[in-house]
Amino acid sequence: IWIPTLQVGYLITDDYLNLRVGAAGWSGLWADYIHYGLPYVGVRPLSSALYIVGLKTWGTGSAGFRALLLIVHAAGGWAVFRLAAQLGAHRTAAWMGAGLFLLTAANSQTLIWISCLPYAAGLVLALWALDQHEAGRRGWAAALYAASLLCFPYLLLWPLLAAAGDAVRGRRDWKAWAGYVLVGLGWWVLQSLASPGRSVGGFPHAAGP
Repeated sequence: IWIPTLQVGYLITDDYLNLRVGAAGWSGLWADYIHYGLPYVGVRPLSSALYIVGLKTWGTGSAGFRALLLIVHAAGGWAVFRLAAQLGAHRTAAWMGAGLFLLTAANSQTLIWISCLPYAAGLVLALWALDQHEAGRRGWAAALYAASLLCFPYLLLWPLLAAAGDAVRGRRDWKAWAGYVLVGLGWWVLQSLASPGRSVGGFPHAAGP
């Protein structure tokens, strides 16, 4: 699927995200995506940075973005393997889980749509955040969780996954959970200030003055 897309160029909505967001440059890093006429609401600075850097690095060609998608997708598979191994899975089972992640249609479609780059990057960052949480590196987990939100806002409920994993393993880390919640609240405040009176990432909030 991925190789033929190298010959297709841009698909619908791809040019919007690459050319409109990327061409806006660093001055548009914190702009609300709806500003570009896109059906996406909210500020996604890390996603915007990927498009800006891509446009400055390889221009308007789509091949560079598709290569970046492949790298991000592979990083997600490696994160799944590490996470499964940390949870006690046999190496063979962990590799099989990573393979399923890479080949599942819902994930592999990100190799087709350049506009899926924020989803893929956000998911990978969330997976690595879980990996760091399981490894006991809570600071790195919080930082990666924050980065994932700056790519894809629907990862706001990530702390529930971390808490559920801890509950299954009989662990309680209130300090870490509180830190993750504060990160989510910080993201909410940021989005509310950037998009007053709008629905932020699908979550409604009160209108500004």
